[in-house]
Amino acid sequence: FDLAGNNQEVASLSDGGVAGGTINSAAPATLTVDGVTAQSYGGAITGDIGLAIGGPAMVSLSGSSTFTGGTLLSGGSLSIANNYALGNPAAGGLQMSGTAGQIDNAYFTSANPAIGSLASTAGVSANVILGNTSSGGSATTLTIGAAGNSTTYNGNIGDQSSANAAAIG
Repeated sequence: FDLAGNNQEVASLSDGGVAGGTINSAAPATLTVDGVTAQSYGGAITGDIGLAIGGPAMVSLSGSSTFTGGTLLSGGSLSIANNYALGNPAAGGLQMSGTAGQIDNAYFTSANPAIGSLASTAGVSANVILGNTSSGGSATTLTIGAAGNSTTYNGNIGDQSSANAAAIG
């Protein structure tokens, strides 16, 4: 699916559980996912795309992506199940933003995810939860800062299962 530089808002981002397909744009574009039901996308997102996630639903990304526009989480939960699901770590990052009192959860479940930056808006309950569930609860090492940006994160970083202290890397 080629956005061709056009912004697109969708209620659902899904590939039916089959890893495949590519969302691309050579020109700057924003893909906004604003759904109310859980969704899973295993394909790639490439090019000059910014990804905006909103709504109360859990959005799961499991494909390896190279998009460069960063990711904005402004409501709901985001499951990141691939080291490069949030795109090119040298160019993009994760911004957790929204209204005061809102809860944003980002679950990193692969072994060595990397993001360019991590930031949050004051007043938003921002939570980064680590835990590599695919390897029996082994450590997840989150690398932040590959983009060389200076950002402020006002949230929590913790273990997916407080009963498994070894899951934090």
